[in-house]
Amino acid sequence: AMNQEVSDFLYKIKFPFTIGYGMTECGPLISYDHNYEYVPGSCGQVLKGIMEVRIDSDDPYNKVGEIQVRGENVMKGYYKNPQATAEVIDKDGFLHSGDLGVKDPDGNFRITGRIKDMIIRGGENISPREIEEFLYKMPGIKDVQIVAMASPRYGEDVAAFVIPHANTDITSEDVRDYCKDKIARYK
Repeated sequence: AMNQEVSDFLYKIKFPFTIGYGMTECGPLISYDHNYEYVPGSCGQVLKGIMEVRIDSDDPYNKVGEIQVRGENVMKGYYKNPQATAEVIDKDGFLHSGDLGVKDPDGNFRITGRIKDMIIRGGENISPREIEEFLYKMPGIKDVQIVAMASPRYGEDVAAFVIPHANTDITSEDVRDYCKDKIARYK
């Protein structure tokens, strides 16, 4: 994924580039900014007339859901592997991408994460990327990685691995204090 600052800079200087989204199973393109109108953070709009995309969410404009696609360039199945095919292609012919996303009212898609990356803590779905983006705003943090940690009480719990900037001393209590009342407690 392109850094947001870099992509905004390229857009401002009118550098000719396009952003798209795809996967090998879709031959490979699903969407791109084919109107030559760059929308920051977006991976464009679905290939009209070729692909059909839905987001498995009761509100795909505001709630993240799995991106599912079908169309002319979606594979028929995995070679000699009907079980693997049945795991990703449903009875309606939609390929379940495993990618999470939302779309805006203009039809531009935004990728927000992967289902396999989701942490499930006591029945709550937690996106590691959301917490990482929040913690990147904390002064002194150079890098952060959120992962699932086994929990006998909740099944999984959230663990943060933090790399501070040089000459910065950050404790786990500092990180907890920064999060308090700014992000949901279970996160």
